[in-house]
Parts: sequence; structure tokens; C-alpha cells
Amino acid sequence: MTNEFKKPLGKDGPIGTAIGFGEAFIEFGIDSKVSNDLVTAADRAIGESIASQLPGRQDGGVADAYRHVLLSAELVRDYGVWPAYHILEKHEFESSGGADNGLDMWNNSVGMKIGQYVRQMAAIGTM
Repeated sequence: MTNEFKKPLGKDGPIGTAIGFGEAFIEFGIDSKVSNDLVTAADRAIGESIASQLPGRQDGGVADAYRHVLLSAELVRDYGVWPAYHILEKHEFESSGGADNGLDMWNNSVGMKIGQYVRQMAAIGTM
């Protein structure tokens, strides 16, 4: 197991990332129930990226891209394009160490397209 799978819990680890998303949702005016759902979604995306055992959980690696695509797709599927976009954008521009924020936003946009497609298909009853 490489060090990238030993990222600390707490403020600088997965839990801190999930809490940051929850705080962003509250600031966007979305109630605490949805904020808690977001923390759960972020936790699931983080957990899925770890479980995948793909390399590069940080700094633009494959697992990092997978996590961004998965979370952004789920946010759009659940809440729509604009709430997801604003929350993801806020998170990327306020996160520390933003060396790969441009790449993160690209991955988010790919996930948002997937989420929008799934949302549209569900709306017409094909999913």
C-alpha cells in the first residue's frame, strides 16, 4: 500500500473535505438535511476512490479524477446543474493547495455532464 492511501482523517483528510462541501452547501442556502446528504455523498465518493485502489488519490491522479467525476455526477443528478456547479466551484477556489484546481474543474465538468444525462433520462422515465 502506498502512502497516498494513508491520507489522514480530520481537517486535512477525507472527513475535512466532506465537511467543507457541507459548509459550502449551507452557505449556498441549502438546508442542513441536504448538507448532511452532501457530506454522505462526498464520503461515498472518497470511499469509492480509495476502494478502487486506483493510483494517484491526490494532485491530479487517476483516483482523484475518479472521485471528482463521481461526486459531481451525483450532485447534478440529485440537485441539478447550477447548485452543483456553484458548490463545486466554491470548493475548488477556496481549497488550499490548489495546484490542480483547473484539472479538478475539468473532471467536475465531465461528471456534471454524466449527472445531467442521468437526470434527464430519469425525468423521461428511461432509467
